[in-house]
Amino acid sequence: MDNTTTYEKIIGIIFPPIVLITLNHMAYGIAGLFQIILNAINSADVESFDFSTTLYGNVPTVIQSIIILLLCKFVFIPMWKETKEQAPTKLLKNNAILIAITTIIMFSGIDLLTNQYMTVTGLRDHSSYAHLKETFSSWSAFKAIISAVIIAPITEELCLRGVVQGRLMTWAKPWVAILVQAIIFAIIHMNLIQASYAFFAGIFLGILYYRFRKLWPCILAHMVFNFSTSHFFLLFLSRFIEEFTNLHYLVFGIVLTLLGGFLLLMLPAAVPIYVNVKDPIKEP
Repeated sequence: MDNTTTYEKIIGIIFPPIVLITLNHMAYGIAGLFQIILNAINSADVESFDFSTTLYGNVPTVIQSIIILLLCKFVFIPMWKETKEQAPTKLLKNNAILIAITTIIMFSGIDLLTNQYMTVTGLRDHSSYAHLKETFSSWSAFKAIISAVIIAPITEELCLRGVVQGRLMTWAKPWVAILVQAIIFAIIHMNLIQASYAFFAGIFLGILYYRFRKLWPCILAHMVFNFSTSHFFLLFLSRFIEEFTNLHYLVFGIVLTLLGGFLLLMLPAAVPIYVNVKDPIKEP
């Protein structure tokens, strides 16, 4: 019998994202301080420091990544394993490759639709978007790949889908769990522009986790989404379509999203592993 109070359950949902945000900023600060020290050692003129280079250099990126991965190892993974033990599941078939392919298709389409959403709503003209674009444009390719395409998807999926949604699904209805984690996912981005589309991405990622009860499809989808929003995917498409208009974005995005969604629905979902006294693990 679960004796956890409602207050304790709420704290258990709110605490992991707070830890993620706090330690992420701490790791960023430690990495930046380390780079400043290196520059001070190797530079005779301290006043010549370029602080933007200090913050976005490759050394801080590596240090920050190591700290965040340690956070996953010792904080989020143990929390996630607790939710897995409470609701053990398995996939009916070894369909990892099909899940991967359809996930890539679907989230490539979602990204194209996100670009259209940004254009139609006028969010590209918002001051927050200009600030966001300026920040990301100052990143090196190394930092963009490591931070946005690799580290962020791993940590955010462990925290939001693995821990937050996993805990919610043990005592709340699935749609409530998916909705709440998507709202928190939008909030932790702490930026109006990112939050506006992170919410919808969080809904799709939540459905993906609920259906397969595995984190790797969510991490893969998140990587695809972050990679394609970095415009590499759009540059790839532009080689085939010289004038890639808004209509192309819309049509191609709808086709990919619907195709990927249909294929994912056709794949066998995860099923619970029933446990009893006589037969510890009885698979259907």
